[in-house]
Amino acid sequence: MSLNAAALIIGINKYSASGIPVLSGCVSDALGAAKWLVSIGVPSERIIVHAVSHEKLPTFPAGIHLKKSADLLSLRASMRKLSKYSGDHLYIFISGHGMHVLGTGPIFLCQNYLVDDDKMPNLHINDYINWFRSFPYRNQFLFYDACQDWTAASGHISQVHAQGTGEDPGSYKPSKHNAFTALYACGAGETAWAGDNRGGVLIHHTLDALEPQKWVTLNPDGPRQEAIVYDWQMGTRSVNLQPLFQNLIYPNIIAAVTAAGKRGPQTPLLRSTRSDRRQRPIPGDEFAVAANGGSQSCR
Repeated sequence: MSLNAAALIIGINKYSASGIPVLSGCVSDALGAAKWLVSIGVPSERIIVHAVSHEKLPTFPAGIHLKKSADLLSLRASMRKLSKYSGDHLYIFISGHGMHVLGTGPIFLCQNYLVDDDKMPNLHINDYINWFRSFPYRNQFLFYDACQDWTAASGHISQVHAQGTGEDPGSYKPSKHNAFTALYACGAGETAWAGDNRGGVLIHHTLDALEPQKWVTLNPDGPRQEAIVYDWQMGTRSVNLQPLFQNLIYPNIIAAVTAAGKRGPQTPLLRSTRSDRRQRPIPGDEFAVAANGGSQSCR
């Protein structure tokens, strides 16, 4: 079954600036997300992956658009390409280094951040969400696995400024018809534990929660049951991400972080932007196994 959907995946292990720590799980996150998307029916030719590593890249599903760079301009170009498509679902996976500008919101660091000490190559996530919501996809999902530690101490002026989409603000407007759900690995001012060699803690546990074998036989009182949406007329079932996050993904992240002895708080978040109608859930009958990798360093 082919879904009328598209996706953007970003996984950066290695940044161009030597002063930025190398990560080891972000490309694995990208691979797991790509495999999962293909397995649920997202056409491979409508999946764009930006993956950057200090090691040889793994083999991604055939037919996807794999780009071995994730600088600011290349990411924006891929987003513009997605804006030309349309569909029922848009999936966005982002894994790498991030920060939080007080009073502005989270920013994601592009591959060329800090090259020649340039702090401009970053994505102001809230601005990009508004841009995405102008794209012709009715149901949109963001999985954001990155830190949100402050760019400056309280009372100090940040030397890092969040960068918007680069588009003319008057050229787009978030559609009231588009629903948007975003999952964040942590809250403002927090760092995100990157996991135990199986990928980022958010993306790993999200994909694990959607693993198809775990949906075959369900405990009536289990955490997945409340997340299922049945269409008795069509004879299909789907997954509502919000109760799945509350009942399974969030507790599993907290348990993993606690067991790892991570210092400092980490509060996974789910935020939804309402549309003029209810958001359609993620299709559930087509779930298949997604691969995951890992990293132990902070994002």
